[in-house]
Amino acid sequence: MPIALPLPSASGERASLPPVHAILAGEAGPVSLQALGTGDALSTAAGSPETVIWLGRRRITAARLAAAPRLSPVWIRRGALGDNIPARDLLLSPEQRVRFSDPRAGTWFGTAEIAVAALQLTFIPGVEQIAPRDVLYVHPILSAAGAIRVNGAWIEAAHPGTPEMDDPASPMRQELLRLFPELVTLRGRLTAAATARPAATAANAG
Repeated sequence: MPIALPLPSASGERASLPPVHAILAGEAGPVSLQALGTGDALSTAAGSPETVIWLGRRRITAARLAAAPRLSPVWIRRGALGDNIPARDLLLSPEQRVRFSDPRAGTWFGTAEIAVAALQLTFIPGVEQIAPRDVLYVHPILSAAGAIRVNGAWIEAAHPGTPEMDDPASPMRQELLRLFPELVTLRGRLTAAATARPAATAANAG
């Protein structure tokens, strides 16, 4: 679930983007991406809160993105995906899946709702992949798969047990491992942590 924030350029160039923030729907209320931490509970589309079991942060320089432009974030402007969706500008990694349920989805994708990679939405006015610039990628992994709300848009939450993470050819897997290569060795521990989470919750409830 890589979400991006633009950073000041090391060269001192003027930013090409307006201020972009990410506000997530937490169980206890809105929480900024900068303030998010492991153990925080986020609201999900299923109605049950899920816990952040791992949080990765990685600064990616403009030079690196120039060498690997496919990793440059996708900029989704306010309202590009529907009525006030997102409610403010949002930057996502290219392979991050967004739930798109605007009436246009039926025309374009043949279904009323679809989870589609942000990069595949760049044909929509107001959605574009930005030119290389310094960004901070933040990647929270949750205790269960599902969708969370960020800036009013539903995006698919990351979970170590998803089938895509078993498929070496998956663009999502390839992107995640390029941005956060430590996930290669961490996946087993994170899967175990996610599996144990419901049992721990039930024990605490009793």
